[in-house]
Amino acid sequence: GMTRTGYVLPRWDPRDVAVEYDAAGRAQGRPYDHPWASDGPYWNLRGNGGLLSTARDLFRWHRALAGTAVLTESAKRELFRPRVPTQDGESYAYGWDVKDGFAWHDGGNGWSLALLGRWARDGTVVFWVSNHASTALEDSALDLTRGMADRVRTMGEQ
Repeated sequence: GMTRTGYVLPRWDPRDVAVEYDAAGRAQGRPYDHPWASDGPYWNLRGNGGLLSTARDLFRWHRALAGTAVLTESAKRELFRPRVPTQDGESYAYGWDVKDGFAWHDGGNGWSLALLGRWARDGTVVFWVSNHASTALEDSALDLTRGMADRVRTMGEQ
């Protein structure tokens, strides 16, 4: 299971959680260094789905979504079905942006940025995270992710 995901449950070793940096390069601490309620993060993180995880756990989630142990094929079709048109021909599904068979979810807080992209057809997954977010990175995040996936596919064809 995903034993290294969440804010409260895992016992985070500080060596495993990156320090975040603002646009000027000043350290802002780790996500859990900021004030919390007695039972964990405040509702701004609970409500928006903010979490800490590891690349290994996020890959486990990708594999779970590729199979049927967590969701049936019908439920996955509903999860990733375009529901609300957004921009550039993209749509929003249940928690995922989707376009042309590609689904992604990103998140950040002004100091860090992460993106998980999945192509269900061929099983390609790309996950990356930065502990120094910037507007330029946010603006190019999707292109960066697609470029990495294209490179992975090209390497697989050789």
